Amino acid sequence: MSKRPNENGSALAILPVSLIVAVGLVIATLAMSTSNVTDTYRETRKMQAYYVAKAGIERQVFDLKLMTQTAVLIDPFKALEDFHNKKTYDDGVQLKPFPSPPLQEALLSPEGQPVLAATQLLNNGVSLPGTFDVSMRIEGFDPLNPGTMSNSRRFVTIRSTGWVPNKGAANAVNHTIETTVLVELTSSEVFDYAYFVNNWGWFYGNTITSNGNVRSNGQFDAGSYTPTVNGSPRYLGANGSDLYGYMDDNGDGLRDGNDGGVYAGWDIVGSQNIKGMASTQVGGQYVNQRDYDGKIEMPNLTDLSLYEQHGISTNASVKIGGTQIVDAVFGDDPGESGNLVLFGTPSNPVEINGTIVVRGSLIIKGTVTGQGVIYAGGNVYVADDVTYSNPPVTIRPAGQTEADFETWLQNNDSADALGLFAREHVVLGDYTNSQWRSYVNGWMNSSMNKSEEDAGEDGIPNTAAGLDGLVGTSDDDVLEGDGIFSIDTYDALQQSLGQIPPGKTIGDPIPGTGEDIDGDGTYDGHFHLSEFDLPASLTSGQWGGNLPSGTTAFNQIATRNIANFDAAMYTNHALAGLILAWGNTVRFNGCVVSRNESIVYGADGLEVNHDARLLGGGDNFGYYLPRTFKDIRFMKTWDSVATIHWDEIAAQQGVIYP
Repeated sequence: MSKRPNENGSALAILPVSLIVAVGLVIATLAMSTSNVTDTYRETRKMQAYYVAKAGIERQVFDLKLMTQTAVLIDPFKALEDFHNKKTYDDGVQLKPFPSPPLQEALLSPEGQPVLAATQLLNNGVSLPGTFDVSMRIEGFDPLNPGTMSNSRRFVTIRSTGWVPNKGAANAVNHTIETTVLVELTSSEVFDYAYFVNNWGWFYGNTITSNGNVRSNGQFDAGSYTPTVNGSPRYLGANGSDLYGYMDDNGDGLRDGNDGGVYAGWDIVGSQNIKGMASTQVGGQYVNQRDYDGKIEMPNLTDLSLYEQHGISTNASVKIGGTQIVDAVFGDDPGESGNLVLFGTPSNPVEINGTIVVRGSLIIKGTVTGQGVIYAGGNVYVADDVTYSNPPVTIRPAGQTEADFETWLQNNDSADALGLFAREHVVLGDYTNSQWRSYVNGWMNSSMNKSEEDAGEDGIPNTAAGLDGLVGTSDDDVLEGDGIFSIDTYDALQQSLGQIPPGKTIGDPIPGTGEDIDGDGTYDGHFHLSEFDLPASLTSGQWGGNLPSGTTAFNQIATRNIANFDAAMYTNHALAGLILAWGNTVRFNGCVVSRNESIVYGADGLEVNHDARLLGGGDNFGYYLPRTFKDIRFMKTWDSVATIHWDEIAAQQGVIYP
């Protein structure tokens, strides 16, 4: 056998080549792994930067809400625009706008604002490192008058860029979000309801009927009684008789008119006893009863200057028998006491035109014609029937569809319409009568009808134990019943941003914050009967208008035997009365809206018939309703990674547009 001398050598020569190839594969694999780790790390940082940017958005929305709380209604966007136009903070940090074509723009927070508390809810409570830059621009176009600024709304676009670990750091990652929100001063949503109570609400009567929605911010209680509630759809707004923004409250995706009913911020007691459309069930659930549905803030009437200005600018007036009794404001001219009496008869009705402010108290009864509202700085006394001379053809639309409502609105656009809005109380009937005082006082002192401004963070009494009903758990309202009037005060930051109104200073209470339910900045204890007393003796020197000659006592002009209230009624305090109309049905044709309600009746029935002209704001039909800032609404959002546009109003509220 012959020898092959190079065979072993060949084998040895191949080994180094294989080793090189193997090492190369390892290096490539390691490089790929390192790249994957880097990419994963970067993607994680991108996600973190998104949440940091989102925290910047949330901070600015929170600041906008604070601005609306401190705003003066006669110039509602001044605080926002002053803040917007401010070029530096007191620490000297220069603010820079983001490039954009709209009318106004400014950066709100210093560059590199650290993010800690705003991101505490992320990653199981572990805060994220990062900084954000936030800027905003303001637009206030009036959609009905192109090129002009609206008096009621501002569209605020907020741009937030989140940086992780921080801006300027090596390998920093950023993410930008831009969102547009609507800040709107408008008529309050409380007028979507025939009956609205900011406290506990109750229908304790088998003969009570509400033709229109019912709502309480606290518990709503039907007890063992069998009242009837026939609700109706709500709408975002109205342009004349054209309703838009149908709200699909029962979530069936239909705009068939079968929406509305009973709403409560807390639970609904005796829900099985309620009759009418509110008793409708699907799958064992009441589709027209919505409990734990949140709170709707009531407007505050502490400052009536907005309404005075509106009345003056529109030449509002009150006449009787062709003679002008009041211009837009009663109590602003020499010799005017501020207290007013208006008695109308079928031949000489009270003729109301526009928005009237009575700086004192108002006594009204009889026949009324025209369209308008009366704001009273004190009490409103409804001494007897209030009846329209030219009422709507029918009290309510013939059906429940949007077309039914719009037809009714068209047919009644010139019918009489009256609003009675009190900064203090609305008093129904003869409050001097001993029986009246006994019955009303009993309800006012009910534990379910607490009125002290010691109601806690939510402003609703009897909620100290929270939604779970268990004392000592995390949802307790610990401020309720602690004997301390908790209210926010102006601070140095608000002063530096120009958010403290004239006449106020650092340390002064901020009206409408904390437990200040009626927005006057001072503590109010339990309501007392003495608050219903007339503010002045019944003489022509103390009361303007047409007080009958020889009247010296309230019971000479007032009665408990009242059957008809043609008016939308509103008060930040108590709406109270004893009404006796045996053999008749008592009718409230408009709405009943109050913080506390103490209405006791003796009659064959009691109806609350919602005036459909109040839907969508009411301004097109003579009602200039109490104003409030709506919750800030997100309109659309743009994301730097994926473009996203959505209408959050529709998503959150189930709104169906035409």
